[in-house]
Order: sequence, then structure tokens, then C-alpha cells
Amino acid sequence: MSIRLHSTSSKGSVCYYIKEDYTNPLTKKRTTRNRQSLGNLSSLMEKYSVSSREEVESILKMEIEAMRKAEKKLITLDFDSSALLPLDSVSSFNVGYLFPWKILSMLGISAICRSIAQRNNFKFDLEEIMRLLVCARIIAPGSKKGTLDTARSFYRCPLPNLHDVYRALPVLAQERYFIEKEIYKNSQKICTRDSAILFYDCTNFYFEIEEDDDFRRYGKSKENRPNPIAQYGLFTDRGGIPIADICFEGNRNESFSMRELEKTLEKDFGFSRFIVCADAACRCQVKNVQIR
Repeated sequence: MSIRLHSTSSKGSVCYYIKEDYTNPLTKKRTTRNRQSLGNLSSLMEKYSVSSREEVESILKMEIEAMRKAEKKLITLDFDSSALLPLDSVSSFNVGYLFPWKILSMLGISAICRSIAQRNNFKFDLEEIMRLLVCARIIAPGSKKGTLDTARSFYRCPLPNLHDVYRALPVLAQERYFIEKEIYKNSQKICTRDSAILFYDCTNFYFEIEEDDDFRRYGKSKENRPNPIAQYGLFTDRGGIPIADICFEGNRNESFSMRELEKTLEKDFGFSRFIVCADAACRCQVKNVQIR
């Protein structure tokens, strides 16, 4: 696949996109598609603090060239020759987890976990647990116990104790916005994040229980089930990359969650000017100030 800058003109306005060439896996034909919308000329001139179309296009071309170089980077793996499997071994191992493992390293997960460990009194390896939960969730989603069972097929992957995984969950819940804030900040070093326009939507999950409790409450299920539900809301940036999320009671209105998460974006993430796009169940709101 290859990417390039593409623009369209309509009613005196110029809009820019990242165009991607690729081969359709079904038809085996070469075609193109819009990979990312970059915005119109006036908004980009304001974003980059320039006054001409030529300057905007020059900046966009440099950013796309940086994306090309980043996508061409190869993941190198070093193996200990003394640990090679015998030729007659029938065992098989999964090495696919090394790709999300590498991405987590690029997002600074080690420093994030060290910072959390310094503020909390626990002895388990939080980084090891976070890496395992994320990588296994991508490759083979399952329960926490099922995650450990799956990870036994990962080549030389460190395996924490199951009780340590359970002990780490309250810490991850407590530090969720710190983790999301740091990942968002670090991600800007490896890819383009456009936070001028944010998208928000909610869904819910039902539980196979007879009675509700303080969190799993009776509400309108997406699947029209009569079971208690919990709700989940997510903010993404203009490119569809997640920024922050929120879980809330099943009987609460969705608009409440969006207001609460907006406050978190302003307080913890430093956002102060952005446009929120949501469906009719929530609302659309324009903020007045911009940050970076």
C-alpha cells in the first residue's frame, strides 16, 4: 500500500485527504480509498498558523512522508540461539503478540507503569500484566483465566499469576485516565492525532443475572434483552483513534456520560477547544477555546 496527498475543490473551498492505494483482497484488483480526512484549507491554515495554500500543502506533504517512513519500519527480533526448539519438536508458538507488544513500547507503557507503581503499594509487575491483557485481547479475546491459557502459546511471553491479574484490575480502573492521557500524549510522536473534531457514541452490555445492583441496572438494552445492563461511552479523534472512555450505570442517560467525559478531557488531557459530533441521543456541542 502507498499513501499520498489528495485535494478536492467545492464552492470555493479546498478539502484535503490522505489517499491510499491498495489491492482488494477479494477482487485482486488495484484500487484507491480515502484513508484520512485532513480538513479544509482555512482550518489547516489556522491549525498550522500559516497564510497560504502552498505552505499548508508543504506541511501536509512532510507529515505524509513521515507516515510513509514510520510504516516502513521493520520490527526486529533477537533470539537466543541456545533457546532454539529442536528440529523434531512438534510444539508450535504464537509470535503475533510481538507486534502489539512493540506498539505498547512505542507508546511508553513502561514509563506509565513505573509512574503508577510509585504512587501505589503493590508488588506485582503491572507492566507485564498490562502487556499481556492487551496483546491477548487482540489475538484471542477471553476471560482473565482464558487470557493466561492463551498466553501459554505465546513464544517466551512472561506469565503473571492469575491472582496478580485480578489484583491489578482495581489499579487499572483507578488509573485509567492517567493511562489514557499518557498514551494519547505519546501517540502524537508516532502518528498524526487530530483532536479538533471528536466523535462520541455509547453502547451497553447485558449481564446474565436476575437482579440489578448499584452499577448493573435495568435500562434500554441494545439487544432488547430484559437483563440488567452497564453502559460504555467512547471519544475518538477525527481519525477514529480512541482517546478516552467511560463506564456508567445502565439506567442513566447517555448525555450525562458525554458531559462527564468532556470535563475529563478538559481537566486531565488539557483539551479546551474542540467540536463534538454525536447522535441524537446525546448532543453536538462546540467548545470555544483550542489547545494542543
